[in-house]
Amino acid sequence: MEPEQHLSRCHGGTTISVERAARDDGSSGAAVVLVSDPRSPLQTKDIPAELDRHDDIFITVCADSRIELRLGGMAFDLVPALADAGYEDVAFNHRIEVPNAVRVTPQSARFLVPAPHVASGKRSMPVIREWLGLAARLVASMPQVAAVGWTPASLLMDRDYFCSHIGRWIRGGMFPASVVSVLTPSLGEALQSEGMAFFNGQELRLEGGFSPDPATADRLAQRVLGHLAHHGPLSQIKDFHLPEGGTMRLEPSPNGRFVRAYLL
Repeated sequence: MEPEQHLSRCHGGTTISVERAARDDGSSGAAVVLVSDPRSPLQTKDIPAELDRHDDIFITVCADSRIELRLGGMAFDLVPALADAGYEDVAFNHRIEVPNAVRVTPQSARFLVPAPHVASGKRSMPVIREWLGLAARLVASMPQVAAVGWTPASLLMDRDYFCSHIGRWIRGGMFPASVVSVLTPSLGEALQSEGMAFFNGQELRLEGGFSPDPATADRLAQRVLGHLAHHGPLSQIKDFHLPEGGTMRLEPSPNGRFVRAYLL
C-alpha cells in the first residue's frame, strides 16, 4: 500500500458515483465524474478548506494522487483520470442542461468511487445514498465543477440539476431516478430506461401506448424506477399501485433483463 499523509478532517455529504476508478473492484459498477473546465482542472488544494470546520469526514491525501474521503463507516476515493488506471475518454450519450462543448478529458475529470472495502456493496442503497450525497456536497463546494456524469446511464448533467435532485432525496424526497437513469425511445413505441440495471440488474420498459402524455409517462416511470431500485430484481408479475391513483402491471421479460410496465 502506498504511504498516506493525513491532511484534514471535514464534513461532507456530496456523492458522485463513478464507474471507472483506480481503486474500483473492476466489476460493472457506477462512477460519478466531476467535470471541470480543462483550463482550470481540479487540484488537491481545491478540496474546500471550509470542510475543516466539521468532523464527520476525514480527508487523506495519498501518494498516488488519490484523495480518500471517509464518512461514517465508509470510504470513497476521489481520483484523477490516470492513464495507468485504464482511463479512456468517456463519451456521454445523454446530456441535461450541459453544452456539447463540455467534454470529459484526463485534464478535466475527477472520479468519485467506493474504496475497496466498500466496493462490494456499492449497489446497496445505504452505500449509494452516502456516495451520491457526498458527491453533491463536493460539487456544491467546488465552483470549478461545471458538470457531473453518471456512467451507468451515460448521463452528463448540469451541476445544479444534480445537486438539487440529490439534495431533495437526502432530505426525504423521492429517489432521484432522473439523475441515475434516462428514458429513451425503443421499438414498438416503447420507452426504455438506461442505467437502472446498475441497481437491480434490469432495465424498465414502458410498453407502447403507455401514456399519451410524455410528461405523465416520465413521472410514472420515475415512481417505478424508485421502487425497483429499492426492492431489487422482479421475478414475477406484480401490480404496482401508484401514489396518484391507478395501477401499473410490472412483468419480468422472459430473459429477466427487463421489467415491462403496462397501465391497467
